[in-house]
Amino acid sequence: MIAQAEPVQPLNFPRIAEIQTVVCNHFDLTHMELISERRHRELVRPRQIAMYLAKQLTLRSLPEIGRHFGGRDHTTVIHAIRTIERLRGEDADIALNVERCAEEVGRVAAERFADRVEYQASPWMWAA
Repeated sequence: MIAQAEPVQPLNFPRIAEIQTVVCNHFDLTHMELISERRHRELVRPRQIAMYLAKQLTLRSLPEIGRHFGGRDHTTVIHAIRTIERLRGEDADIALNVERCAEEVGRVAAERFADRVEYQASPWMWAA
């Protein structure tokens, strides 16, 4: 049986690592806390938000997202996505945190993409 390759992520899409960094900064967590096995609410909600954003903003599969979060199962990622979708409608703070993180992730990805495009378009690359 041939394994299917993950879809190629467009350059301007955010990376899961960028999403994790933004969420860690927003909630004042370390990367290790975000991917740890600990289930304290102050860690679980940011982790769920990061998983939600990873699914919404990237082309990565549920199993791949789970691997980026400490090897979690794809069903854990599904639960995180459904939980944040539900809470966004019930809790204005959650909705605001998701929106702010998504905006910052967009800025980070746009900066990285702009830097890459600027580098590739540098005139010295075309000199003979």
